[in-house]
Amino acid sequence: VDTLDIAFATQAGDVVYYADRRTEWERADAALSRFDGVLPYSVAFGDHEYETEEDMATSTALYREYYGAHDQHRVTGLSGTWQGQDLGDLADVSPPPRFGFSSTPAVPSLTRVTTTVARQRDS
Repeated sequence: VDTLDIAFATQAGDVVYYADRRTEWERADAALSRFDGVLPYSVAFGDHEYETEEDMATSTALYREYYGAHDQHRVTGLSGTWQGQDLGDLADVSPPPRFGFSSTPAVPSLTRVTTTVARQRDS
C-alpha cells in the first residue's frame, strides 16, 4: 500500500451476490478486513445488498450489521495542543452531545464507524 501511495480504497457496490446468505457477508467481511488498520476504506451499497435484488422494500439488515459501528476501544491516554496551548487531561463526556445521529460513549473512545446513506429513487 505504501509503495503504491494509496490513501483510501472504495469497494464499488455489490459486495455480495445474495444478500440473504450470511456466508457471503462473512466472506466479504474477511476479505475487506485485511484493510483494517492498514488502509482506510469504504463499502458502497449496490442493488445486490437488498435481500431481493433491486427491491428497495426488502431488508438491508445484513449490510448494516456488517458495515455499522465496530471495534470500540477506550482511549486511556492522549496529549495535544491547540494554538500552542495544552489541551489538558482526558475527561468523561458529560453532558453528552445532543446532536448527530448516534449516541456518544461516556468515556473517551475510538470507534470504527461505517456510515450508510440511502436515498429513495424516483419512481
